[in-house]
Formats: sequence, C-alpha cells, structure tokens
Amino acid sequence: MSKEAKIETEEKQVEGESTQGEKVQDVAAATPSETAPEGNAGDGQGTSDKFKQGMAGAKSNISSIKAHKEKRAELEQANAELVSMQSHHDELTADHGRRTDVETNFDAIVAEQTGVLNESNKNIAECVEYIQTLNDKLEPHEAELRAMNARFEADREPFERKVRQAQMEVDNANMQLSSTIDRLKAAQEMQKTFEKNLEQAQRNIKALRSQMLDLDQQAQRMRNSENGLDETTYMTAVNDLNSRIQTENMNESSARTQLGNQMNAVMQAQGDVNREEGNVRLAESKRDGEQSELNRVIEQQQAERAPLLAIIEPLRNELSEWIEAKSQNESVAEKAQSILDDANDIHAHPEIIEDLACQIAEMKKKLEDQQALIGRLEAEEADLANSAKKGKMVIGGVVAAIVVIIAIIVLIATML
Repeated sequence: MSKEAKIETEEKQVEGESTQGEKVQDVAAATPSETAPEGNAGDGQGTSDKFKQGMAGAKSNISSIKAHKEKRAELEQANAELVSMQSHHDELTADHGRRTDVETNFDAIVAEQTGVLNESNKNIAECVEYIQTLNDKLEPHEAELRAMNARFEADREPFERKVRQAQMEVDNANMQLSSTIDRLKAAQEMQKTFEKNLEQAQRNIKALRSQMLDLDQQAQRMRNSENGLDETTYMTAVNDLNSRIQTENMNESSARTQLGNQMNAVMQAQGDVNREEGNVRLAESKRDGEQSELNRVIEQQQAERAPLLAIIEPLRNELSEWIEAKSQNESVAEKAQSILDDANDIHAHPEIIEDLACQIAEMKKKLEDQQALIGRLEAEEADLANSAKKGKMVIGGVVAAIVVIIAIIVLIATML
C-alpha cells in the first residue's frame, strides 16, 4: 500500500473512531443511576461508579484520536511545503549551474556563436542576392504571362457569356416544366374527384331502381290480398321514386360530362408536360454545345500557355527554395544572437551568480530544517497513532459495557 493510501485509510479509521466516541458521550447523558428503578438504587450505585470511570477513560481516548487527526494534517502540510521548497531549490540550482557554465565557457561561446552568426549572415546575403537575380529573370516572363492571361480572359468572355445564357435557358425551361407538372397533377386529382362523383351517382340510381322493384313486388302482393292496395298511396310512392331516379340520372349525366371534360384536360396537361420536357432537352443540348465550344477555347489557350509555363515554373520552384534557405539562415542567426545576448548579460552581471549561490545555501538550510520538522512530526504522529489505536479498543469496551448495563436495567425493570 502507498504512503498516501495508508494515510487516507488511517484518517477514515480516525473519523470512525471519533464518531463512535461521540456516540459514547451521548449515551453518557443517561447514567445507570437515572434509568434504574428506585427499588434497586443501592445495587446500581457500584455499577454507576464504574460506568462513570469508563466514560472518563473513553473521553480521554477520544481526545487522543482527535489529536492524532490534527497531527496527521500538520504532517501533510509540512510535506507539501517541503515539496514546494525542493522545487524552488531545484530551479535556483539549475539557473546557477547554467549561468556558471556560461561564465566559465564565455569566450568559447562567444567565439562559436559569433562564427555561426557571421556564417548565417553571409548565407543570408547570398540568398538575397540570388533571389534578386531570379526575380530579375522571372519578372519578364511573369509579365508576359499576366498579359497572356488577360488576353485569354477577354477571348473566353463571349463563350462564357453564351454558356451562362444557355444555362439560364435550361433553368427557365426546368421551372416551366415543374409548373406544368404541377398543373398535370392537379388535373389528375380533379379527374379522380369526378370519377368518384360518377360512381356515387350510379350507386344512387341502382339503389333507387332496387327500391322501385321492391315497391312493385309489394304492390302486387297487396293487390292479391284481401285488404287490397291503396292505389293513391302506391302512385305517390312511385312518383317520388321516379322523381328521385330522374334527379340522379341528371347527376350521373352531369358527372359523366365533367369527367369527360376533365379527362381531356388531363390529356392536354400531359401534352404540355411532354412539350416542356422537349424544351428542357433542347435547352440542355444547346448549353452542352456552348460548353463544348468554351472547353475547346480553353484547351487552345492552355496549349499556347504551356511553353511559357515551362520556363516560369522551374524558376518559381528555384526561387521558393532560395526563399526557404534564407528563412532557415535567419532562424539560425536569430538563435545565435539570442545565445550571445544571454552570454553577454551573464558575463556583465557576475553578482547574480553569487546571489544565486547564497539563495541556494539559504534554501538548503530551510530544507534541512523542514526535514527535521517532518521527522519530529512523524515521531509525534506515530505516538499519537498508538494512543488512538488503544483508544479504539477502550471505546469498544465502553460501548460493550453500556450495552450490558442497559440490558441489565431492562431485565430488572421487567422483573419488578
């Protein structure tokens, strides 16, 4: 088990023991003499004295447990301060070592970094000179390329305009087609409505004719019966059914006419869709032709530009390499100058090295004192830990005794 885990475990044990001790103190409020029956006061006096003695010992052990917990916290704080002090000591030592090394090797460092700086500056000057030479070679060709690109752009513009115009025609044709399709769908939905109306009228006529047949059959039966048939009532019913059949026939005829007209409208809308689809295909064909013509012009321009690019691109690549070399040498020179500046600053202020040595010595003394303090705290903590361990056993015994006393009191109370 690690030291930290062990400390955490011990703290939990201490907290548990402290809590248990507090419970013991709570129970102490109710002494055996107060809870025992009056008739057994004399018998309980000795028990009460022993209980009070046990409680006094328990309280003493609870204090030991709390003291151990406080000492453990004090030890942890001292260890944390030691870590911080050691870190600061290491930083001072590292800075002192670096400055001492620079001061000891000052002449060699200056000589080396001066050589690096001079060499880098020489390379930078060469890069600048050659970059200028490349730019001088490249600029006439770049100017020629810019003029060529401007001419090519002007030459392409009419072809690109035709492509844009053709694409607009395609877009318009597609919009018109979409609108025509919407009208076709609306006409088809209306046709379905008229078909339903016609079917409903036909169902109504069939139902009315069935009723007329039933009425005739019923009238025939009544004519053959003893009561006979009321002809007036019969004719009224016949006339009503005939009127309703006539109305539904008119509805059926109207629905059939509407359906026929709507079917013609659907056929016309479908023809409009077919026509607009043809217009879209024509517009797309025209656009593709204009795009092919533009592509042909672009290919011709690329072929004309290729010889000039064959001259320019190698020069561009070489120029990029020299610019990168210049940048790298500038980085080397900047680093060398930084090292020189640092070395000159250290050489100009030797008192800082002496001051760091004093700080290190002082910090070393503080570390020794802190380590000694931690040693004392560890010893005190160990003693308190033993006391707390014994206290745990005592408190456990007191709790057990309380349980026994309470059980005896309850037993005596039940016997009375």
